[in-house]
This record gives sequence, C-alpha cells and structure tokens, in this order.
Amino acid sequence: EAAYAASNTEEALRLLGESISNEGVNKSALNLIGAVYRYTGEPTRGIPYLILGFMIDPETRFLAGNLVASLEAAGYARVVELARFISSYAKLDQWSKGIVDKVISTQPEELIIE
Repeated sequence: EAAYAASNTEEALRLLGESISNEGVNKSALNLIGAVYRYTGEPTRGIPYLILGFMIDPETRFLAGNLVASLEAAGYARVVELARFISSYAKLDQWSKGIVDKVISTQPEELIIE
C-alpha cells in the first residue's frame, strides 16, 4: 500500500503480484491492482482483476467504485446498466456509491433501450 500511496505504480503492481503469489488470490489485492491500472490510464488491464474481486466479495470496500469507474474510463457501452445492477445487488461503501450513482445519473431510466 505504501508503494501505491507514493504513486510508484510499478512497485505497487510488483508487490501486489507477490502478495497474490505468496498468500493466494484475495479481494483487496485484486481491487488495488485494478485501481493502479485505472490510475495509470490503463483501465482495461485492471478490469479482469476487479471483476474477479467482485465475484469473490461484491461488498469489498472501494471495489465496486473502481470497477464502474474503470469500465466507464474504458468506454464500456453498458456501464450504466451494470452500475444499476451493482447498486441494487451489493451494499456499497460511500465512495463506491458516489461513483456508481454518478454514472447512473448520466442516463435517466426512461432513456434505457432494451
């Protein structure tokens, strides 16, 4: 976390990868890997980590927000629909709720085309 906080992204990714190698797959490391990739402008690379983390525990702090923000940054066409699902499916932390609600607010429900 110190490497991530200091914006040393290569070191953060190396340490998080070591954490997974040594301790096994865990939701916090997956979330941080996804967040680092989003932070560095490569959200597409982080999305698989975030999806896996969400599958392990959708209520992991900051994970839902990181997932939705990464999908939006990557230009995922159905991000609003997914944000609505996440909002109704998981209990979100305040930061994630803010991100999810912001994305949802970009498209009123009456404009959703099935």
